[in-house]
Amino acid sequence: MSKKKLTCHCGGVEGQVEVPETGFEKIMRCNCSICKRKGYIIGIAGPNDFEIKKGENLLKLYQFHSKTAKHYFCTVCGIHTHNRPRRDPKIYGINIACVEGIKPFDLKNIPVTMVKTIPMTKSDYLKYLKKQEVTSKPIVDKLGKLNKFYLPLSDWIYSIYNKDRKTKLIGLSGGQGAGKSTITGILKLILKKKYGLNICVFSLDDFYKTKFNRLKMSKKTHPLFITRGVPGTHDLTLLNQTIKKLKQKKFRTVLIPKFDKYRDDRSKKNKWQKIKVKPDIIIFEGWCIGTTHQNNIELKKPINLIEKKYDKNLKWRKMVNNLLKNSYKNLFNKIDKLVYLKVPHFNYIIEWRWLQEQKMKLTSKSKKTMSKTQVKQFIMYYERLTKHMMKNYSKISDLTIFLDKKHRSKKMLIN
Repeated sequence: MSKKKLTCHCGGVEGQVEVPETGFEKIMRCNCSICKRKGYIIGIAGPNDFEIKKGENLLKLYQFHSKTAKHYFCTVCGIHTHNRPRRDPKIYGINIACVEGIKPFDLKNIPVTMVKTIPMTKSDYLKYLKKQEVTSKPIVDKLGKLNKFYLPLSDWIYSIYNKDRKTKLIGLSGGQGAGKSTITGILKLILKKKYGLNICVFSLDDFYKTKFNRLKMSKKTHPLFITRGVPGTHDLTLLNQTIKKLKQKKFRTVLIPKFDKYRDDRSKKNKWQKIKVKPDIIIFEGWCIGTTHQNNIELKKPINLIEKKYDKNLKWRKMVNNLLKNSYKNLFNKIDKLVYLKVPHFNYIIEWRWLQEQKMKLTSKSKKTMSKTQVKQFIMYYERLTKHMMKNYSKISDLTIFLDKKHRSKKMLIN
């Protein structure tokens, strides 16, 4: 064994590695998300075959995803000197270009060690979908959806984050029952598994006003505001404060509210979501996220029984529209990119929301759910803006996923 000197570019960091006289017994490249970006050739050294002799205080540790592997680089010149790999944290991976006497460009046919990121993602993805399936409605073409939609969509989101590596707020919008919750769960899984990102997911629904405040608003402003859903029934002050806290540099634990739809009221604080690590990506989903206000002339004609019977003077419609034009517009302007799920026809919103209700009845401890007639009546509160978004999706979304009549992703279009 011969002892060879390892140095970074500036010389601030020096190490010593023991190498057989014939050179490293094993050299390779790695295809993991960080190694493929560095592009360096790795020489494997045993647990006792490497030590730092100088400048340990200049080394910076970088970790991601499982936080098992350790990657070290010089804080002065930025050169990555060595790492301790995830598959065996006891050994060392040496950047052979930093070792004296080795000419990396003379080395040919370097083998690549394949990190099993995609198989891991696929396995977890299939497990997740199995939990989401309703017995009578199995999800079809699971792997096709993964390869054609979820992986490319995750890659697109990652590319947005990777431009400056600052926390990004991604909006996900679509009508009721379109599949927003399922998609956010899948995106969270892939972005964590494939890219090692910290992901925070919450819904616009989580920020509904309490039943007390909606009752108060219904008495003071208009009776229809007692029913949650439309702009005006959300606590925008709390929502804007939460987004601000999630993006702040000096991060502290952030509490995100939960809304209990069975009680039709906000959950107690001990059930709120705790975000303990600053997120790289915030996925913000909701049925009306990104929508724009309508022209006043569009408000005049009622589109369903609720508007015709309970909003004869247009007061409810005008107030919702005015809120969209101002406070909700300010909220939506915080979104970096918006993904929209486009359903083929409004009638599918009713059908798919009814399917969602059936699923809740099967999976929830509480059996208090809506009948199909109640679902149809409930959707009326959302109908105007849902149809407005379906018509104008290309003006609001950055990426649109088109769903077919069988609730399958048909195509994806970057607008």
